[in-house]
Amino acid sequence: MRKAVFILLLFLKLSQGVELYEIAEPDLLEEIRMRAESLTIPSQELKEKIESHEGFYLPPAKESKVYEVDPTYCLEEDIYYMNGDRWEVLYPKGYCFNPIDYIPYEPPPMVVFNPCRKEEREWVLKRHGEAILVSTGCSLRKVREMGLKVYFLTEELVRKLSLEGTVSVIRVDRGRRKIVVEVVDVDSGGKRGSSGEVHREAN
Repeated sequence: MRKAVFILLLFLKLSQGVELYEIAEPDLLEEIRMRAESLTIPSQELKEKIESHEGFYLPPAKESKVYEVDPTYCLEEDIYYMNGDRWEVLYPKGYCFNPIDYIPYEPPPMVVFNPCRKEEREWVLKRHGEAILVSTGCSLRKVREMGLKVYFLTEELVRKLSLEGTVSVIRVDRGRRKIVVEVVDVDSGGKRGSSGEVHREAN
């Protein structure tokens, strides 16, 4: 099965009371150091690559708007299970389901922004300080200097949610069984965009 439920699983993973650790834990840094010593790449060069990591880049939004993503997924192949000594079809190819139906609670919002842009950083921390923060366009070194606890944006998340710019506030609407993405142009005052009839499917 493809990772069509990636976004919802990510929400669950990050919101089940899991502590958000510092950007790099001591154990991880030690492991990186040990591995670096065994590589042909000089450890200082490897460290610089890690410190310069910025995640997948999104530009600042040009306008504020709200759109929805339908996470409904249809199986592209049969899913089997072992019944005694024989395999039987558990879910047939073409079976469709919405992962939101299996979420027992509404997870906190996820906010994608560029911490290196002062306007975005101040807007997000003032309004969404308790959200799951996802960084784009700002190096690990600079994020650490700011004392922020963030995750880095991936191309997969951008593709599945059709993300276009920062700031993007992502919420799960259990009542409507949709993922709602609010795009905010903070340079124009950060006013909420109108909710148009824009529906997209998670790829």
